[in-house]
Amino acid sequence: MDFIIPLLYFICFNGELVILLKKSFSKCLPLTFMLTAFSLFFSQIIFKTFSIGIIANILFALLFLFTLGIKVIKKSSLEEEKKLFLCNGLYIFILLYIGLFIFDFKREFSMWDEFSHWGVMVKEMFRLDQFYSINLSTLMVHKDYPPILQLYELFYLKIAGGYNEIYLIRALHLFEFSLLIPFISKDEDKSKLRILKSIIFIVITYLLILLFDCHGVINTIYTDYFMALLTAYLLGIIITEKNITSSFNLFIMFVGLSFLLLTKQMGLPLYLMIIYFFVSSIIFNRINTKHPVRKIILVLLTLIMPLTFYTGWNNYVNNLGVVRQFDLKNIDYNKLEDYQIETYENFMSATTKESIISSPLKVSYLVFTVSIFIFLCLLCYWFRNIYSPGKIINLNVTLTFGAIGYALVMLFLYVFAFGKVEGPTLSSFNRYMPTFILISLITIFILINCIIDKFDTKKYFVVFGIVLVFLLIIQNKENYLKLIPALRTSEKTLYEKCSQDLLVNEVSGKKIFIVAQDSEGDFQFRIKYYVGNIETNLNNYDWENNKKYYETIKEYVSNYDYLYLAQINDEFENTFGQYFDKVKLYGLYEINNEKFTLIK
Repeated sequence: MDFIIPLLYFICFNGELVILLKKSFSKCLPLTFMLTAFSLFFSQIIFKTFSIGIIANILFALLFLFTLGIKVIKKSSLEEEKKLFLCNGLYIFILLYIGLFIFDFKREFSMWDEFSHWGVMVKEMFRLDQFYSINLSTLMVHKDYPPILQLYELFYLKIAGGYNEIYLIRALHLFEFSLLIPFISKDEDKSKLRILKSIIFIVITYLLILLFDCHGVINTIYTDYFMALLTAYLLGIIITEKNITSSFNLFIMFVGLSFLLLTKQMGLPLYLMIIYFFVSSIIFNRINTKHPVRKIILVLLTLIMPLTFYTGWNNYVNNLGVVRQFDLKNIDYNKLEDYQIETYENFMSATTKESIISSPLKVSYLVFTVSIFIFLCLLCYWFRNIYSPGKIINLNVTLTFGAIGYALVMLFLYVFAFGKVEGPTLSSFNRYMPTFILISLITIFILINCIIDKFDTKKYFVVFGIVLVFLLIIQNKENYLKLIPALRTSEKTLYEKCSQDLLVNEVSGKKIFIVAQDSEGDFQFRIKYYVGNIETNLNNYDWENNKKYYETIKEYVSNYDYLYLAQINDEFENTFGQYFDKVKLYGLYEINNEKFTLIK
């Protein structure tokens, strides 16, 4: 069921969009994914439940079958629908779906943030039938994050059969690579090699992402690469569409920009870049249209209205009193602390010197930015008689200033928002900075694909064949290990065994203080992930072997219902034994003011 039902849903939902919008399967496909999520978003806003949106999505998909049935009964012509529906885009999507089903078979969570918040967000919405930001949610961090991508994942889980890590990873991969299909399907091309061309392009994109995957998150549900692909998709629409102000393209831009802003806070600077490119493309290319005043109003609404979703979500979490990840209200721009000066210096050095690719080659953010600028200048010259030089120049300006702007935003966040530990160490620098370079490179590949398609098939395979071989050669050998699913090596992990201890004792809905000495807090997040409806401590999990230390945290500990010894060292009993009636690893204790009482 987890294979056939999601496939039928996406085909039928998209089929109904094809009929309504009179556009090809490939062009409508990204809308299907985004509208599926927005249906749940509005359902929660209006009806305070996701159920209405889920039902609406299913009914809309079933409407496709009903519509076809009516046309058959009335003996209406289906030639136009067949042409738009039974096209390269449909066949590529089915192959992609089957390929990802095999590729992600038995794949599971493997990275910290999946257990700390990305997976928990979906689990909590699954449990509560409300946004994960509410007070009832036991999500421990990042309650302020926008929810739109997780709503899509939630719906996928609902139709696939329930909460499952495999489904989550598969769902995200399917959405990500389906964003490429509008540019590679070329539905008017009926040659048998078109499907092969499309497969090669998708593989190249995956290898490109793999090259930049210094942190090993390519097969997780992290949003970094999704943001890159969605932004490249929107830029690609502006590059490849002849009439970007048509009603259909304006609708795509409105939905896409809204989705981008509701995916993550970093969507805002990317949104501003896309707006510039969209407006400048209209102005510089002198796109003519009937009723210019009405069209200008429509364009402005298309570009500005997505901000209502962004500000609306921010107001929503502010009203809930949610702690914001990046609270910039109390920033003093005139006085920098020593760690902030150190952060600034480290960032400037890393941007110019530190490699952001996982390869024997070492290339920094600055080198990539300059190289992309030079390459687009050459591309403009080489294809000046085939593709509008003005579009390429405008894209070059957009990506160059976009790269500078993105770096400045990241510098600002590292200096003012990441804190005294993560700031100077430039936490996840090699994960955040490649996002924009990937946006640039994927967009360039979309552009090259559009240009090379004008030549014969042989030249297409030569160009992309060279790119494919090059990407295969320059990868780190360790990168290819990421292609292997993160399968279980044992029946249960230690975290799951600890969680099972807690579940047996019916602690659901309680506050559990977890002691995990010599750890980095992974027990707190993973045990909470597996148990679900509990609260765990974010601090003081690694107890110092000092009696005075306990006195400093005693009041903090007393706010919890139970204490659980997930990991202790040899000195723990000697140091803290007086506070326990019996020290026992994996012991669950009831907390009182004087002594921890063992209950299991």
